[in-house]
Formats: sequence, C-alpha cells, structure tokens
Amino acid sequence: MNILFLSYGRFEYDGRQRELIKICKQLGKTHYFTCTEPDFVPSEPEHICFRDTSRTAYFAFIRRAVRLFEELGNIDVVFADNRKATVPALSIKKKHPDVRIIQDARELYLRSEMTTFSGRMGCIFEERLYKKADIIIAANEYRAKRMQVEYHLAEKPLVYENLRRLAYSPQADMKKLSVRFGELLSGEEYKIISTSGCSVQRTNDKLVETLPRLQYPYKLFLVGDSAPQDREAIDKIVAENGISGVYILGRLGQDELKYLIDHSHIGVVNYGQYDTNNIYCASGKLYEFLYEGKPVVTTTNPPLADICAQLGVGEASDDYAQALNRVMDDYEGYCSRVQQAVKNMSVEENNDLLVTALRQRLALKEETK
Repeated sequence: MNILFLSYGRFEYDGRQRELIKICKQLGKTHYFTCTEPDFVPSEPEHICFRDTSRTAYFAFIRRAVRLFEELGNIDVVFADNRKATVPALSIKKKHPDVRIIQDARELYLRSEMTTFSGRMGCIFEERLYKKADIIIAANEYRAKRMQVEYHLAEKPLVYENLRRLAYSPQADMKKLSVRFGELLSGEEYKIISTSGCSVQRTNDKLVETLPRLQYPYKLFLVGDSAPQDREAIDKIVAENGISGVYILGRLGQDELKYLIDHSHIGVVNYGQYDTNNIYCASGKLYEFLYEGKPVVTTTNPPLADICAQLGVGEASDDYAQALNRVMDDYEGYCSRVQQAVKNMSVEENNDLLVTALRQRLALKEETK
C-alpha cells in the first residue's frame, strides 16, 4: 500500500501529526508532505517539506500537494490531516475516484458556530470530504458521537486520542537549557505552567487573577503564542493587582518545553466553553504533562473532567485557586496517582489500535468495492 500524507501543520510543533505519520508507515510506504521551518532538514527522503511563508502559501501548498500525487504515481491512499488538507484531497479524489481517503478530523468546528467567512468555508470543505472519505478519525469519543449525528454518517468515526509524550531531539543541549532556564526555575516556589499562552478565551486571565488566593509560594509560566491584546490584558491584570511571579515566555521548541515541564510542578490545561470544539476538547497537552509526571489543574470541559475524576491525576474546576490549592495540599499523592496512571498508558498501544482499525476498515472497503 502506497500512502500520501498531506498536512498543512508544522512538523516540528505538531505532535499528533508526527504520530499519525508513524501510523501510516505501519500501513505501507508513506510519503508525507508537511510544513516546516525554513532551516528544517528532513531525516528521510519520503518527507517532502513545504517552506513557503508568503501570503499565498496555502494556495501554493494545494497546488504542490496535487502535483505531488501525480508525480509519485501509484498512490493507493491519501491521508488528509486536519481541515486544510481537505482541499487538495478533494481535488485528488475528483480526478482519481478510486483513491482511498482517510480524513483526520482532529477538530470539531461546526459551521453554525463559525463567526468568520474563512471559518465557514473551512467547514464546507470538511463536510464535503466527510461524504467522500472512506475513513474518518476523531480525537475523542465525545466528538465521534457528535459527528455521526451532526453529519449523518453511516459509521461512527474511529477514535484516536491525543495520547502523546514529549521527547528530547538528538540536538538537545542540556547545558544550554539549564543555563537558559536555571534562574527561572530556581527557588522553592511551586512552578505552574500553562501552554496556552496569554489566551483570554482559554481563561488565562482568570488564572492570573486568582493567583493572590494561592496558599503557597508560586511561579506561573505562560508558554505559547499570544495575541497582542491578550498579552496586554494579562499585563494589565498583573499591574493593577500587584501580582508577582508571572512569566510570559512565548512559544518554545519541543526541547525547551520538555525541559520546562520536567522542572515544573503542576500543569494547567484550560479550554473555553464557547463552542463545541472547545467544550469537547481533545487535549494532547494533558497527556504531555502526565508523561512528565506532573499533576494537572483543568477547566471543567467533560473530557478533562472525566480524566481527572477517573484517574485522580488532578482537579477540574472553574475556580483555579481552589483547584491549585487542593493539588498543592496533597502534592505527593497526586504525583503518585499520575505515576500509576502513566503505567497504564501507552502511546505505542494507542497507535497500534488505530493501525488495526484502519486495516480492518480498508480491507472491508476493498471487499465491498
């Protein structure tokens, strides 16, 4: 089986994308076309990098993806990773109706909830591919069930959880990481980390406002890209309330992120409640924290609350201070439960389950051709 994997996501920062590529490689010979940083060097010839960052980059990506399919020849399966891969996948399917399509619908954006023209158009293309795809994958059970009802799908999408762990790259320099973060990580304070930047939609403004109510010394690290207005909102809250110990770090590479989480104490996993995609979030961030041995504090979105309740690895609450204080009060107990939970988790097994399900459904499609 020959597979062409298409993704407009950036390879270096997209954990789900990288795991899906591994899965495709188990199914057959895989060429993968993804975005990368300009200086990224692929580790194998099957990785075709897209480095265009111009205003028309997406249109160039579509053209290159379609052309790549023709150049490679003998492609049996096109794997469309996320919504921006749906456009070239639809184009390929129209010209080559016998090609099999696997669609990873990692998000659940509903057209009725979109507030922008581009958002609604993205939904339209996703919906068109749902009708033509041989297999659809969702990121959790909540989303799979909602998708089957919402789009009148004959089969419930396969579920592939965002179970992933961070790993140091071969180029990781521990001495440089220690120098960069050494002062930041010094002291006896509880180090709390959120990887959603200064996002107000994800209630990091509420997180910062609640810090004075913590019963223990702390440092809060806000990691990730932030809109200028969100950064201003956080800075204003800090200044007006005389809050200390808040560090806005911006986007970090995987080595830096792993080092920072490894040397922190508690991970904050927060999503909004303003649309279906966020309510039924499928958080890889949560698993990244757990694999580093860190308890979590989460918002009350059902998938997050379920994990906290079932595994005892953290607290889901609309009151950040209350949740953080609870975790700090019994920190060793939470860490112990995290360690036990991780023993029962396996990224490899999670991948193998999807490989088996994909093989079964692809075989069934061939039988019913």
